Formats: sequence, C-alpha cells, structure tokens
Amino acid sequence: MGIDISKPNQTQGTNKNSNLQFNNHKSETIQKMILRVQSQIEKGELSQPTQYQNQSSMQGRQQIQQQQQQTQNQYYQTPQGQMQMQQQQRFQQNMQYQPGNYQQVNGRIIQMNGQNQQPQYGYQNYQQLKIKVNCNVNEYLFQKLPSSVLYMILSFLMNDYISIIMVSPLWYYKLHECIETELLKIDNDFIKSYSNALLFKNSYLTIKPIKVNNHFGFRMDRNICAEVLPSISNKTVSIKYTYKSFRRVDEYKSQQKQKKYLCEYHIDAVQKKSSRTIWAYKDDCNHNYDKKKVAFIQPITPVKIGDNIKISVNFFNMNGLVNIYSIQWKELTTGSIPSVPIYIDPNKIDNYEKERICETEEIYSDWVLYEYFHKINKKRIDDFSPYLHLKEVYCAGVDIITSKHIYIAKQPSNGILQKSKEKLGVYIQILDDSEDQICEIKRKGLYQDNETTIQLRVGDIFVFYISSGD
Repeated sequence: MGIDISKPNQTQGTNKNSNLQFNNHKSETIQKMILRVQSQIEKGELSQPTQYQNQSSMQGRQQIQQQQQQTQNQYYQTPQGQMQMQQQQRFQQNMQYQPGNYQQVNGRIIQMNGQNQQPQYGYQNYQQLKIKVNCNVNEYLFQKLPSSVLYMILSFLMNDYISIIMVSPLWYYKLHECIETELLKIDNDFIKSYSNALLFKNSYLTIKPIKVNNHFGFRMDRNICAEVLPSISNKTVSIKYTYKSFRRVDEYKSQQKQKKYLCEYHIDAVQKKSSRTIWAYKDDCNHNYDKKKVAFIQPITPVKIGDNIKISVNFFNMNGLVNIYSIQWKELTTGSIPSVPIYIDPNKIDNYEKERICETEEIYSDWVLYEYFHKINKKRIDDFSPYLHLKEVYCAGVDIITSKHIYIAKQPSNGILQKSKEKLGVYIQILDDSEDQICEIKRKGLYQDNETTIQLRVGDIFVFYISSGD
C-alpha cells in the first residue's frame, strides 16, 4: 500500500503498542497455517516428511552447495568476481546474512529442498518462516528488474527514499540510476519541443530538504540547463508544461483522479552586448517574523543571447509525486519586450505589467534622495565596492520606510560577494565576459522557488528595494 503524505506520522515508525499488535497478528497467522497443514495431513492431502526423505533432501542440498561453492571459487578468481565479492562484503556489513538456498513461494521466503528444488512443506517447515532474506536475493532483484518496474515500486516509497538509499552503496547507485533513466523522458521531450530556441546542454537531479509548518520533508527536482539561441533575440519567451500528480494508491491507478496542473516560466532574451536591469525586494520590517528574510527576485528575468538558463522541474515534494509520464511541454510562445524605465513615473505606472515592476512602486508616489529624506529608518547599503558601485539611493514612506538602491556592476568579483546574503537577502556574483552564466528562472506565481544566485556581468544594473520599520 502507498503512504499518504498528508499524514506525516506514517513515516516516523511505529510505537511499542503497534509492534506488539503486529507480532500477535503474525503469531496467530502462523498458528492458523500450522492447524491447516495438520488437517491436510490427517485427510491424506499432504504427506508428512519421513526421516529418510529428510536425510535424502539433506544430502542433495549438500551436493548442490558443494557444486555452487566450486563454481563461486572459480568465478571469484576473475577480476569481475573479485569486484562482486567486495560488493557482497559491503552488503553483509549492512544486512544480516544467513547462508542457504531460498526462494519466494506464495509471498513467503521458504528454504528449497534438494535436487528437485521443491518447497519443503510440512509441520516442521513452518519454523523456517523466520529466516532472514539472503543478500543475493536483493542483488538479483536490483540487477534483473527493469528500471520502469523498479521506479513503479519506488513511487510508493518516496517518503522513505533518503533512508532507502542509505542501506548500502548498491541501493544508492541502482535507485539513483533508476530515477535518472526514467527522467530522460523529460529531457528528450524538452529537446524535441524547444530545439529551435533553446540548446540543451545537460541535466541533473537534486534533492533538497524543506520544512512546512514544523513538518520536515524534501523535494526532488530535474534541473535542465539550456543555452539561449539568437532565434529568440529581443523577444519575451514563455515556457510551459502540464503535469499530473497523485498522493494515494487509488489516484495512481486511476488517471481521471489525477489533477492536471500548469507550470509557466518567462524570460526576456536580450542582445549579448546590451546591459540588463534586475531588481529584488527584501522585507526587513519588525513585523516580518520570517527569520530568513529572503529577497523576492523579479519573476521575469532578462537573459543575454548565448547565456544559459536553468529550469527546475519539481517531480516530488510534500504534496505528492508527479506522474513523470504525464509531463507535456507546450509550444513556445514569444512576444515583444516592453520597455520599463528605472525611474518610473507614478502617473504612468498603470501602463506597465504588474510582473515587471516592484510592488513598492505602486505604493509610493514620491521618491526622495537619501540625503534629503529625514527619517530614522532609512537605509543605505554600500558594502560591495569596488565590485558593485552604489550610484544613488531613494527613500519613501512614513512609518515603514522603503529604500531604493541603484547599483552598477563594475568589475568581476571572483566568487560570491561577501555579506550579500546577509545584507541583500540573496547571493550576488559578478562574472567576467569569458565566464558562462547560468540564470535560474522560477515558476510564475511563486515568491521563491529555489535559493538562487543573481549572476551579473560588468555593466548590468541591479535595483534593490528594502523596507524597514515597525
């Protein structure tokens, strides 16, 4: 059965009472099975093994074990056999190992009998139901199961994925390889849909912890990196895809119960020699109880031709698992890039799209230079010279003061600017023209998707808004 992630306590183990109830239920089941076998023996439907039969089966089992041991010794002398032997030794350190020949029969692991390899049923054999699973069984399953079948099983165990991959190196490698194989569909569909506008470079999988309302979990994303081609120069581009998700087993079985959602991304593809303008806003007021106080970055990011973008396709979080086979990339839509000045006229603010201007521009109508604004809560952040030059600061407000900083990137920073996260709420990095730039675009409608770094080039303009006060 699947795990309903809306009930996080299901992933936190069981208490003593539940363990006791499970053990009692298990013992009662075994007793019923023993009584049923005894009745079958009395009716003549099942013969009880004699001492001679047990002895012959023991001899046959010993012969098979000797033959297997000789074959294994010859195989372990080869380089491949030595690698497998080291792998089995790592397994034995993580799992309890008990030698023997076992096979799954009717959902149970049962010891096999002699040369005929038939299950040894009978009254005495039910004591063998408590045996440990052989490590070779797990190794066999990982090597023989197709990735699609393994991913289907893993779909109902995603809440425990972190614990599962920590069992052994083989489990980590095989499960990670299984997910990577299934996620290739997303990459291939992306290439087919946008090869004329975006040049696919690479993709990788990321796992990040998340916390929502004192509930801890994690998210898994497929990150696609692509280069912006000249075919969409001076155009605003919309990238969309639809998907379906499920949280329970009944939703997985029925496609009709899976709700359909839409994800949308926007970028402005500008010329390579032009300068970009990027703005961010940070709420540093006392009534903001968010300890991190992350900055809000503009939803439509300008990207130069030849630079790279990164799209994070989220396929698992605390809300459920995305059906990756339902992901469909939509046709690329383009349009003209509207011009938005740095100094916005309050009387013409309705002429601009809401997504392209900061919300504080709609609140305040009069911006005053920092030197002529006489309020206590005004701020001036000039800690990034000579890399990021502060041109001027404007302030507005009465109780809550908002300061508008206008920076110009002057020279490469050779890494992240010091105190940029502490002061601005976002990491800032200034790159040289020879360095590759990766601009992570976020989904439309989100305040923040992933923790990103704003990468600027020399000549770019960075406008930063910060509000402070009670």
